[in-house]
Amino acid sequence: MEDSIEASEAQPEQILCPSCLKANAAAADFCSECGAPLSALSVIGPWERIQAAGFAYREAVSGPPKPIILLGVWLLFFPGVLASAFWIGHLLPPPTDDRWGPLGTVALLVGSCAICAGILIRATTNYFKKRTAPETER
Repeated sequence: MEDSIEASEAQPEQILCPSCLKANAAAADFCSECGAPLSALSVIGPWERIQAAGFAYREAVSGPPKPIILLGVWLLFFPGVLASAFWIGHLLPPPTDDRWGPLGTVALLVGSCAICAGILIRATTNYFKKRTAPETER
């Protein structure tokens, strides 16, 4: 009986990672293997919240592609493309008008439209590339 008490005192307490099941020190805030948040500090601390959000984003896009992720990207960025294109069309003057209007606003809207469209194109092509890639390349 005393041997089992001594053996348990010799081993420090450990906590299992809920993501990869690796044993970590009880005082660890993040898993040393996969980076998953382990303690309440990951919700409270500003830097730790960023790390926890990064882990969640990496988990969402790792592995085989998920259609819900592609749908979410389209739901977030496609309205930006439409709104930017709509306002560009309304801010540009007709051909008979002498003034160009607020050129800075038009440039900002063109940039916004280009960024949103670029994100959509990249997310969609990555989804279909990963979906058609052989299992060994994933």
